[in-house]
Amino acid sequence: MLNRQIAPEIQDFNKVKLPKAESIILPNQIPLYFLNLGQQPIIKLELIFEAGFSYDQNLGVSFFANKMLSEGTKRHTAKQIAGQLEQMGAFIEYGHGVDRAGITVHCLNKHLSKIVLLLQSILTESIFPEKEFLIQKNQTLQNLSVNEGKTAYLAGRKFKEQIFGIDNPYGFSFYQEDINNISIDQVKSFYTSTYLQKPFKIFATGQISEQHISVITETLGKISIKPNTQPFTNKLLTARPKTTPTALPHGSLQTSIRIGKSLDINRKSQNYTKLLLTNEILGGYFGSRLMKNIREEKGLTYGISSGIPQFSNGSYFVITSDVKKENAEIVVSEIKNEIHTLQTSLVTDTELDTAKKFMIGQFIGSINTPFEIMERNKLIILENLALNHYDEYPDRILSVHKSDIQEISNQFLSEDGLYSIQM
Repeated sequence: MLNRQIAPEIQDFNKVKLPKAESIILPNQIPLYFLNLGQQPIIKLELIFEAGFSYDQNLGVSFFANKMLSEGTKRHTAKQIAGQLEQMGAFIEYGHGVDRAGITVHCLNKHLSKIVLLLQSILTESIFPEKEFLIQKNQTLQNLSVNEGKTAYLAGRKFKEQIFGIDNPYGFSFYQEDINNISIDQVKSFYTSTYLQKPFKIFATGQISEQHISVITETLGKISIKPNTQPFTNKLLTARPKTTPTALPHGSLQTSIRIGKSLDINRKSQNYTKLLLTNEILGGYFGSRLMKNIREEKGLTYGISSGIPQFSNGSYFVITSDVKKENAEIVVSEIKNEIHTLQTSLVTDTELDTAKKFMIGQFIGSINTPFEIMERNKLIILENLALNHYDEYPDRILSVHKSDIQEISNQFLSEDGLYSIQM
């Protein structure tokens, strides 16, 4: 019988070999990447466009262009689209970020032929009804109003503005005047310049046969495509109107803390894995130094963590926590002490080994399903990484030394450019 009083032994990992996506170029020169994996007759189909905030000529227009793709075409109303998807047991998601935007559909593979015809109509015949646009704006304003009552949201927004700049897409967050200033004509113009007959990438995962590839080829592969003339700006061209100082939520009993800085590093850098491991030791998992010190030993917060969000053309380091107002300064001081300790003292062999095994185990656990495997392949393709990037990831973690952690801490976590936000 299993003795639950004894923790299982930690096992060394075996080599990882990530299944690689196959690819073909469709007749209209659109690339299709596919993985034929899985035990269920399901397909996940993703269409990825270079259409995130970085491509905005007016603040936030790209967000609404993506949202409005769901609001009807020349052939189907929004209600009809929803009804067809429901009949097929499928669901569709419209995703938007800083660098890219996309459409994702999950469906039974027997319905793929109907799904791609629907997607073809959405991509080429969207009509952007003004009534639905006003509803989308109102919903976004309501969501923003709710978020502006949360110190965590306000601190996160202020932090990104500080480290990237208020008019940089990586520092952009909505204010109410941004939403109010967006017009339906601006949204239609963005759709025409970025979605309509513009290049995109297709990722298909699941039980995929040659017949399914043929279906995609004869529909999405026959859409007329023209070169994308919308430039990547990395700098919003329309300056944000000046805003009044942010009002803190009335009666709030907690303070949200954000400490960090922008980083000049990307996934291809030799120091990137070292930086990830350094972050893991500092605040990346439950056994990190920040958790042990500030949560477990001092009881100053329920949770504290650090992370390194990575974009295509930028990155940043951030520590986040919510604490009682009267404890905020103590927590900030302890955070800086922990960073200083990493910079001045070597980590122990046990601490380093534990963090390495946690990261490797977490990685292996993140590639269990076909969809998760495709997510890794998608990142390789979109960010132009080496094909063996993830095959070698565990070895790169294991090769990090104690001295590397100290060196990386001094290079990337120095107080120079380090911002501290309390709200």
